[in-house]
Amino acid sequence: MERGVTCRQSVLSFCRSVLHSPIGDNDIEVAHPLSRRTPSSAEATDTNQSASQDSVVIVRFSRQQVRDEIIKRRKVLKGTRQSIMEDLTALNVATLNRLKNNNLVDKCWSWNGRLFATLRDGKKIMVKPYQPVQEATVVN
Repeated sequence: MERGVTCRQSVLSFCRSVLHSPIGDNDIEVAHPLSRRTPSSAEATDTNQSASQDSVVIVRFSRQQVRDEIIKRRKVLKGTRQSIMEDLTALNVATLNRLKNNNLVDKCWSWNGRLFATLRDGKKIMVKPYQPVQEATVVN
């Protein structure tokens, strides 16, 4: 972040320039960087050092509609080192990781705290924590 530029201003600039969102100055209530655990000397490698330079910012939007619009636009970041994610519970994060590692799942994502996946056979499912993929609800 540039000196003199607040985290909120940086997020607004990112949303406007990268996501091409017509976000207003009052659409973000607060934005602040999260501190990250620094690796110990035993864990420090070239890849860890570059990953520790990545910044994570948490943002609270003033309206749900604005939040949803920004999250919808996250697909333009595919293939870059940047991403936009919902703040999920630990249980949902574990479930999402389980889906990512499942051989039946092609891709998975979260939307409004719910977890979805597209199976390799083309079916779209909604998965709940502790629920096997085979028992998940098929959605349209």
